[in-house]
Parts: sequence; C-alpha cells; structure tokens
Amino acid sequence: MTRTNYKLFLLIVFFTLTSSNAFARIRSSDREGFNFGTSVKLNVGDDRTYAGATSDKNVQVKSSSQSLNPYVGYSFSGLFNVGLLVMMEDSGSKTIERSQDGSQELTRSKDTVSKGASLFTRFLFGKVMFLELGGGVYHESTHYNNETRLAEADGTFNGQKEEYDVSGIGPGYHFGGGVEIPMGEGFYVSSSYLIKVFQLRNSDNAPAAGLDLFGKKRAYEQKREIQFGISHYLN
Repeated sequence: MTRTNYKLFLLIVFFTLTSSNAFARIRSSDREGFNFGTSVKLNVGDDRTYAGATSDKNVQVKSSSQSLNPYVGYSFSGLFNVGLLVMMEDSGSKTIERSQDGSQELTRSKDTVSKGASLFTRFLFGKVMFLELGGGVYHESTHYNNETRLAEADGTFNGQKEEYDVSGIGPGYHFGGGVEIPMGEGFYVSSSYLIKVFQLRNSDNAPAAGLDLFGKKRAYEQKREIQFGISHYLN
C-alpha cells in the first residue's frame, strides 16, 4: 500500500468512527444473515493521436476490459459482513502506429485474463454504506502479439511478427468503500470504489498445481476501480 493510499484509508476510517452521528446510525439491521451478489465493470476506449511537429506517425489505441466479481458472505449483528470474493477479468489493448506516407506500420496487441480469490470483511454503517478490506491470491495470463510492416521500393511489403505468452501469480489485497441501496425483498443495488494491489511472480514453469508464490518477480500492479452490482440478503 502506498503512503498516499494508506493515509486516505486511515482518514476514511477515522471520520467514520469519530462522527457524532455515525454510531447513532451504525447498526444496519436489514443487512443480516447469509448474502450473495456480484459487481461488474465495463470499459471501452478508442484514442487517436495524429502526426505533428514531434512525430510523423498517427497512433490509434483501442482498449477494452470487463470484469465479474461474484461473492458470498455472512453478515452478523448488522455490523460486519465476512465472506469470499472471486475476481474474473478480461482486458485487451491494440496500438497501431502508422506513418503518414503509409510506408511503416507497427501493431502491438495485448490480451490479458486475470483471476483471483480473496477473503473480505465489510464494516457496515449508516444503513447503506460500508468499508471493505480483503486479501487473497491473484493469477494473470497475458498474450502479446507484435507486428511490423515496412514498404519496399518495388511496392511490396516486408514484415516481422513476434508472439508470446507470460503468466504470473502472487498475493494481493484490496480496500475501499461503497453503498448498498435497498430495493425491497432483500435486494440491494451497490456501487463501490476499490483499490487493488497485487504482486505477481513468474508461473510459466510452475508445477501442475500452478502455484508458485516464490518465483522471479514479474510485475507490481495497482488498480482503482468503480464498480456497480446487485446483492441479496437472506435475512
């Protein structure tokens, strides 16, 4: 956790617990018992940069990501909700760099599949709000595809293609907060802001179980996400 994120989380907790009205509304009796739900995220982007004084290439970047995060938990005393969260995410990006005269073109593609499972604890307050903290294991597999095309003097094209896969696995944690708006009959519409941090290590040569938390360090990732979802309490 970076220093900035740590301070932000502490400030949220401090103001929640010290507010003069917080404990008057802290018990969320309607959010009790076994519960389950899911949140979703969807992003699509298409960015373009045109050739100018500093570059003779037009650049187009297409990106997309979608995630599904189902969970199951148990809320007791209308104050704490503990459970298991599963993360499943697919994302991809494609960058095309093309010279103005059309003689050179570079295409870089990246497709990533991320999965994870973590235990979480939610502190319920204000009848509809919650703070969340959790930790678990994450796995990420990425496919890279790079292609270069060059125009020859005789009008033909010469090119090169590079394609490979990289996988990683490692521990991580997340924290944040959100709201659950009741719709009736135990159903809630939810919205949350979460910060996810995980450290990945190489798993390409891992044993059949696929778990190698002590391999060579591959990546450190931090994500900030706004998610929307639905949940149901069986109280």
